[in-house]
Amino acid sequence: MFEILDLAKERIRFGEIENAIELLTENYPFDRQLITISSDFYHDGQANNSDPNWLAKIRDRLLTLIDVFYKDAVDDKIYCYIIASVKSKVRTIVGVPFEKVEPDRYDDFEKEKWKPFTKESNIQEILRRFKESHGYQLEEKYLDGVQDDRVFAEIDDNKRRIIAIIDLLSQDSDNKDISKRFDTEETAGVLAPTCITFYSSSELTKIVDSNFDSIFKTLKIKVSQKGLPYYHFKFNHVEQFNQHLLYILLEKFTVKKQIETNSPIRKHKFRFN
Repeated sequence: MFEILDLAKERIRFGEIENAIELLTENYPFDRQLITISSDFYHDGQANNSDPNWLAKIRDRLLTLIDVFYKDAVDDKIYCYIIASVKSKVRTIVGVPFEKVEPDRYDDFEKEKWKPFTKESNIQEILRRFKESHGYQLEEKYLDGVQDDRVFAEIDDNKRRIIAIIDLLSQDSDNKDISKRFDTEETAGVLAPTCITFYSSSELTKIVDSNFDSIFKTLKIKVSQKGLPYYHFKFNHVEQFNQHLLYILLEKFTVKKQIETNSPIRKHKFRFN
């Protein structure tokens, strides 16, 4: 990938902006910033733009984006941040309606044992099976409660490489502070699974909906406007979870894999309900 980025910079240096855009688009077909720059380039060029510096501005935006691609190529990690808690804490957060939650939904001691779906494994096991099945290396980070500034800095620095998985019942004020960090299109993906059994309880439904509305104020609007499948909330089957997680990984993280295997993104037909 470094060779491609070096070649794109060389083409820009020789004034071949269009060729550089075509090269980058071929290798980063789903990058939203690149799509925007490409659209602006062709629109401004055809519009006989009166701004004498428009081409220089396009060039500078491309070079800045290429620097981001360099950083992503060096740091090839995919981070998976899971925000969940243990039974006693969730019981305190939820209150009386917690009686409607299945007894094994949360573990007494380990947040990693949170079960997002009825009659399915815990989140740690679901991710383990997913990685084995699809060959991805996800660096999992389980967060719960007060975090220091270093953790927040790591999140802010790596949002383009983070998929957040958030339990909407584990949201006390501290966990909301963490979860709100992902309420931006900069985040590679956000999944908030909510088992369908919750909706048999109006009290639990109100809590889930209230937490969702207070945390995802930005993405809620973006998803309703654009239908972005990288951010999927309140779904209730592990198959849907795996499908959306795979979609995010294919679109956001597998440029090299797509090139080597003749674009597997085209081999998958995704149907989102």
